[in-house]
Amino acid sequence: MVLIKMVLIQHLFGIPSLRQTYREIQVNIAYRWFLGYNLLEKIPHFATVSYAFCQRFPPELSEEIFAHILSVESTDGGPRHGVY
Repeated sequence: MVLIKMVLIQHLFGIPSLRQTYREIQVNIAYRWFLGYNLLEKIPHFATVSYAFCQRFPPELSEEIFAHILSVESTDGGPRHGVY
């Protein structure tokens, strides 16, 4: 799940590469919290994330995750403003 969350951070915040995402996560406390890591824990290397998405995860995984998020939001009544 952490690997997927790292890619989600990359896309949501427009970070151009996994290498840059890795650097940002190393210093950004909010990103670390989202991933479930404290300040002293090592996060997965960007090469691990890249390998997982190229070799281990099926190509349609991204579409399935997006479709799931949309279905949850539509049955939940949409995004709730001001609730984090």
